[in-house]
Amino acid sequence: MVEAKKIGDIAGYEELPEQEYTCKKHGKYIGKPFKFGFINSVIGCPCPKCLEEDEARRLAEERKRTEEENEKRRTHWLTDLNIGRRFWNESFETFNAYTPELQHHLSVCMEFAKDPQGRKLVMLGNSGTGKNHMAASILKMTGGVIHKIMEIELLFDRTFSGEIHKWEIIKNLCETDMLVIDEIGRTKPTDFELNWLSYVIDKRHENYKPLVLISNKHLEEDCPRGESGCPDCIQKFMGKDTFSRITEDGLIMEFTGEDYRYKIREGKNV
Repeated sequence: MVEAKKIGDIAGYEELPEQEYTCKKHGKYIGKPFKFGFINSVIGCPCPKCLEEDEARRLAEERKRTEEENEKRRTHWLTDLNIGRRFWNESFETFNAYTPELQHHLSVCMEFAKDPQGRKLVMLGNSGTGKNHMAASILKMTGGVIHKIMEIELLFDRTFSGEIHKWEIIKNLCETDMLVIDEIGRTKPTDFELNWLSYVIDKRHENYKPLVLISNKHLEEDCPRGESGCPDCIQKFMGKDTFSRITEDGLIMEFTGEDYRYKIREGKNV
């Protein structure tokens, strides 16, 4: 029977008796040197504490590289979502639902984000009431993109120089996984704005694509001017036919509380 050879026999080295070494950094230690026969040389035993420190340093550098790579990927992801930097570190978990109304809205948005397919969500209310925090939190779960209405108008302006075709913009708005349009009705709309907005809403409605609309306007039935309504009624801005497609299978949330951002700042100063 042929005995299996040891690695030391093949490599031509042997362990020598233990001896004492001195590390300039860690002092004395005991270790076994090796003798390599094929080069007729003795290799001393390195300091175990130095080896531990080298390994710890290597792992720390590897962790740092991984963290930097993850942060780059996260930055690209959030940039593609077009979420403002103010909301990069915000989520449903960081939302301060300090009123029953906000608690209800938080619950609705979390449920919407878990199963958004073919659904629509309209957030109405004054600035600073938490709408964008909710929208950013939804996007982080669903993917997609958020655009202010003015950003889309600026994209269309680029079509005049031939940089991009109108159809390409419309197609992207219709097909993205989740579309959030912010500041609906902030400025007086043109016929073109109302036409493309109506078309995008209609196409997403037909193809069961989720949609979130954010506006500072109010519902016609809540108008302070009564039944006649006013230019700040969302139905007046979008048209009743377009709005009916949204409400057919959509949810409307009215943010009626005080300034959310002010309340958060106030809490931090307590």
